[in-house]
Amino acid sequence: MNLFVKKRNEEKKTEKFSFCTFQKVEYVDKQCIIMGTVEGHIQFHDELYVLGPKGFHCQIKISQLIEIDKNNHVYGLIIDREAAGMIEKGYIFTNHYDGTAKDVDELDNYYLHYLLEEVNNGNDQILDELLEEIAIHCHFISLFDEKEIPFCMIDEKKYYPLFSCCEEVQKYNRTINKNYIFSLSNYISIVENHDDISGIVINPENKKRNIVLNKEILHYIEKTKDKNMEDYLKLKDIHYRMRW
Repeated sequence: MNLFVKKRNEEKKTEKFSFCTFQKVEYVDKQCIIMGTVEGHIQFHDELYVLGPKGFHCQIKISQLIEIDKNNHVYGLIIDREAAGMIEKGYIFTNHYDGTAKDVDELDNYYLHYLLEEVNNGNDQILDELLEEIAIHCHFISLFDEKEIPFCMIDEKKYYPLFSCCEEVQKYNRTINKNYIFSLSNYISIVENHDDISGIVINPENKKRNIVLNKEILHYIEKTKDKNMEDYLKLKDIHYRMRW
């Protein structure tokens, strides 16, 4: 078992790092080990953002990063047991929070990626949570071509492509003049104004992290969005105040 101690804090500090939780284990001295899988450059930070459902985000102090199974990217974060009580499966620890994203290179949607992978692995119980995340808490990168609206063909139907991060855009083999970041609502109007477009596809080149939203589903999202937004706003102020 290897420990990444605080002297690592200055190494490549600005590189993106995400950690997807799958288990909690009690540890010594009122601490817990949060087990998870890592994407990005392995690095230690004194404090990380935590992202979860319904727009949940806070910051938590980290004692140590433990290497558990390097080949499978499995690591452990040692944190205070009280703080660990807020963490559930799928919560994301990261040094980069989408709420501060100003351009396409800064957009990540880490929690969305977790939900997409779960649904694509057959976990239909969180489908409503996924749709809420897409409708309210996420922004997407769209591609604009000055000559025509770009689209993907799925079962001989046209779908407008959206991307959750810059890496997904790079997988899309097409020359595009411009790209922008907007919420889903901005793109629904594009689909509604074009009868020949059947819906939206998110991350069309990634089978683990994609989803097809036809017009019927988009109408459902729009109809339920206001209620979900009310619930989100009730929690928003509490989330902002959470600090450990």
